[in-house]
Amino acid sequence: MRVLIMVLSSYKKPYDEMYRLQRKTWDSVDHPMVDTVYYFADEYEKMHIPFIECLRNVWCGDWDVIFRTNSSSYVDKELLYNYIKDKDINKMWISSNDEQMSGCGFFMSRDLLKILLDKKYPKKHEAEDMYIAHTIHNVTGCLPKAGERSQYNHIEKVYEKCYHIRCKDDDRENDLKAMQHIFETIK
Repeated sequence: MRVLIMVLSSYKKPYDEMYRLQRKTWDSVDHPMVDTVYYFADEYEKMHIPFIECLRNVWCGDWDVIFRTNSSSYVDKELLYNYIKDKDINKMWISSNDEQMSGCGFFMSRDLLKILLDKKYPKKHEAEDMYIAHTIHNVTGCLPKAGERSQYNHIEKVYEKCYHIRCKDDDRENDLKAMQHIFETIK
């Protein structure tokens, strides 16, 4: 099974710095079965549009499932692959149990993603993750299975080892420090 990590980022500060740090830290680690692509969106109500465009651009690529996450995430590619490699990829949707799933990251298989490509989507929507969740649920009746994730504790500078570590804090400088700290700890 091949995995494509799709990372939502932005050209605006501080997200541009987060993008560069992701490239220097976790995304600099090669894995033969995991690739990464970044896409950029700045307008909250239109983030689903660059997601769909990116999905169209990578559709013919060599991958079976995507893992969609964002700029405040640290991904351990080896743990990610080990977590997903033996799972059934038919109607795979692994996320959190709430409809705002982007920050926690989600896995989705091609058959479900094809629904998103075939749907006409609105020019504006509340949020990309909610649009994706509503569309998939309304068309298939599927609900996501709970995945795993760890939250970086910015005060104690600790986290649980996991394929996806959320580094979100009110101060984005702390997110950058957390990402660097995790990378230095893991390597």
